[in-house]
Amino acid sequence: MMKKGELKEVPESKDENGYLTIAEVAKRMKVSQSWVYKKASAKIIPHVRIGSVIRFVEKDITEWINKHKVSGCLKV
Repeated sequence: MMKKGELKEVPESKDENGYLTIAEVAKRMKVSQSWVYKKASAKIIPHVRIGSVIRFVEKDITEWINKHKVSGCLKV
């Protein structure tokens, strides 16, 4: 039973098409929501805009992250 003032953990709201919210993308990438919003507005991160609502396709975000990975290097 929840106590008064206790926050309930809300499950991710990803739908069957794999759409994510700004908050969900920020949480996965461990960045702020404002960072995700700025990158989407600058057309850096792939997204879908439905009116004023921004959504992200999970597969596109995963591919974008993999595409931007930087491999480590050794300094000798």
